[in-house]
Amino acid sequence: MFTWICPQCGKEVPPHETECPHCAAAGTSTAQPVSVPQPQPAVAPAPPSPAQPAYVVAPARHAPGWLVALLVAMGLTAVGGGAYYFLSSNRSAGSETGGKAASEPVPTAAAAAPASNRLAKFIEATGFRITEDERKRLNIRFLIVNHSPADLGDMAGKVHLKTTEGKSIADFDFKTTRLGPYESVEFTVLVSTTLRAYEVPDWQFLKADLEITSPANF
Repeated sequence: MFTWICPQCGKEVPPHETECPHCAAAGTSTAQPVSVPQPQPAVAPAPPSPAQPAYVVAPARHAPGWLVALLVAMGLTAVGGGAYYFLSSNRSAGSETGGKAASEPVPTAAAAAPASNRLAKFIEATGFRITEDERKRLNIRFLIVNHSPADLGDMAGKVHLKTTEGKSIADFDFKTTRLGPYESVEFTVLVSTTLRAYEVPDWQFLKADLEITSPANF
């Protein structure tokens, strides 16, 4: 219990008394009480709060509706255009193929190859040399070869000379009075053509289809 000390008599005075009762009883002047400060309870300092990390939440961004609609429309247009181009190309290719098939007749067996003769598989036209005479006419020298062991005697036929790519050079006849076993006979013919000798490919780029016309009973 706190008290205050009277400055006059030095005695303790209860705190609720405003004057010293001891001095009042003795008839002496009283003094104003001296207030004694009361101790205040100690307050513990608040612990420092740890620094909290600052999180910044970025607001979500949404594409505007008109931009999304534009992108979708462009994508659909590109897909539709690609499909139309693909279908159009296929129809065009089919039309061209069909037109060619209809306009080009299928060659018959007779038109595709010369008349068949059993001797044809044993006879070969080869060794072509192309020159010009003084009148710039095409001069063709070649060999007719018998690859069989038979004496064929008289023989006649037609040579269809062309390039290895199928371009026709000239057609000409040949005839021999004797073609023995495994023999060859050399021929020289003049052909009527607008080609010059230097326009005809070299011998390795030439081939010949041979048509045997005599003897015809083979």
